[in-house]
Amino acid sequence: MTESIIKRIKERYSGVPFLALGQTVFWDEPTKAVLKYWLDKIYPEAIFMLGVHNTDYFAKSPFLYNDEPYILVAHNDNSTKELWASTVEMSKPFGSEIHPHIHFFNNCDVSLKMIAPKDRVDEFLDDITSSWGWMAIAKTGTRSIVACDIKLKDIMDKIIELVRWGTCGARELLGEENIRIFYEEIKDFILDYGKGYPEATVTDLYKELYLWFWEKLLGYKPNNTVLSSSQEIFRFNTQTYNLPRFSILEGFISPDKSTIYKDCYNKAVAGSGIYTLDKFSYGAIPFDLVIPGKERGTICIQPKMLIIEGEEPIKISLEKPITTVRELAEVVEKNFGKSVALVGKAVPLLSMIRKEFILVFNERGSSYYHDTFKMEKLLRENGIELKLYPILRLIEHTWDSLDSIEADLTLPEYMKWAFCKDKITTKEISNTWRDVVKRQNLFIQEISSIRKPRLIMKLLKELKGNEWEEKLSLYNSLKEEIIMRRKEIEKRWKEIRELKAKLNEIKDYTTRKELSCKIKRLTEETWSMEKSKEIRLIREKIRNIELEIERARAEALRDSYLVKENLPYTNSRPSAWWFIAMDRKRNWFKKVAETLELYTEGEEDEVILCKDAGCRK
Repeated sequence: MTESIIKRIKERYSGVPFLALGQTVFWDEPTKAVLKYWLDKIYPEAIFMLGVHNTDYFAKSPFLYNDEPYILVAHNDNSTKELWASTVEMSKPFGSEIHPHIHFFNNCDVSLKMIAPKDRVDEFLDDITSSWGWMAIAKTGTRSIVACDIKLKDIMDKIIELVRWGTCGARELLGEENIRIFYEEIKDFILDYGKGYPEATVTDLYKELYLWFWEKLLGYKPNNTVLSSSQEIFRFNTQTYNLPRFSILEGFISPDKSTIYKDCYNKAVAGSGIYTLDKFSYGAIPFDLVIPGKERGTICIQPKMLIIEGEEPIKISLEKPITTVRELAEVVEKNFGKSVALVGKAVPLLSMIRKEFILVFNERGSSYYHDTFKMEKLLRENGIELKLYPILRLIEHTWDSLDSIEADLTLPEYMKWAFCKDKITTKEISNTWRDVVKRQNLFIQEISSIRKPRLIMKLLKELKGNEWEEKLSLYNSLKEEIIMRRKEIEKRWKEIRELKAKLNEIKDYTTRKELSCKIKRLTEETWSMEKSKEIRLIREKIRNIELEIERARAEALRDSYLVKENLPYTNSRPSAWWFIAMDRKRNWFKKVAETLELYTEGEEDEVILCKDAGCRK
């Protein structure tokens, strides 16, 4: 039970603050108010810190050159394949960044490049591999910028444009006045804040929006809530270096321990896609220094030099080797001041946080924690115990709880065939979505195994109706017509084959020559018949239908993939604004909060209790 887990956490970790650290307020981070809902009932004195993760690079557009410094981009497996989005991203209800990859279609025996229209290959690949209902703001140009340096005034218009795009998607779904009211409210809040604080950063706005969202979701102004950012939490100087969050850094710097720590890190990330330390300059440790307004880069500690290896490396000569965290802090403060931040790369970052906080994740948050636990396990095996607090996971039931509001929804295009209808009640979605998701895996297997065009069309007819029944009828008639027109041609090919067989038996030179000439003439005439305008046009029509079939098969696979991936993902990681925009009475959010499940990770005896009674270990 959620209540018993919180009570046990209170008993075991009394006074340890909870930390939610997220890059954007327009996604799932503010929905962690579901935990605050329970803490205020059972553990009201608990401190909950809401942190803006602003020490990563701001999203960078794959389109380097554009008339605008910032643009809205979607994600696909073609033109925006390399996009890594952060800071400002938004999803429509039922939407997410998840998108099908080209290799998914290859595995389903669909060659996208073969079926793409010749005059718009890239456009086709963008569309068929795109996510649905997701958009982000990205910086154009070649130079990267850290999120903490983004001024609100520079992208405020784009934020408003993104919010308008997202809320329009909700209005298409629900079609209610509530959506317009929400859009006007949040737009006015952003514009008023920007006007009142013209030099504010996006981080400053997000802190205020965190509270704005929480008040809307909870229905009251929460107490014991601290607003911060990763830039502030990991501020590194001679006054902060001795905080527990920086203690793991000592192991990577100390001459006595650094080899063990680096080896454990490298083994943990090997094969994961994360760079091992040998990919950086000599002396690299898995931590970045973030210098506001200047650079972010990997810290490389060499005997005579400190290198911050970013886009434009910074090199600092050392009077003596750095062997302690304090010595590093002194050099950093002397050269860059007191405002820099020292942040672990993806794997040690979670260990840094858990030295002082209970880190709050939604169920499917963070893809790096397995590597973090692996590194920590390797360190323990080497006699190094870090003594960390746990990760607290939140299991939310977003779509299961949708029946708490009564409404008819117009489904997004990609979901219509899976649910076999265009409009659906919220209750129907709650009752059926899990079964619909299960059916998609079976459907993908079925349609991937079919090769014959007629069988594919019969399946498409079942899914999409009369349109494909008409195409199947046309396809059959064209096939019959070409068979009729080719009867004489087939007779000629048969005659040619018989003459060739006869030629093999003839030894007389003159007779062979005469027969060879006849075969050649007949072959040329027959090929001419094969290439006649009438037959060529029929074949072209058949080929066009077969291309339509393959493209429709690809679209069905895309839709099925999105249904089976998006619904479970958004069930676990819903955008907070959906609850506010779609349900002013807060019944939906309240049910999600009341059905919340919790479990912990990263401690010796994990605090776990599942819905079906303590089932996880």
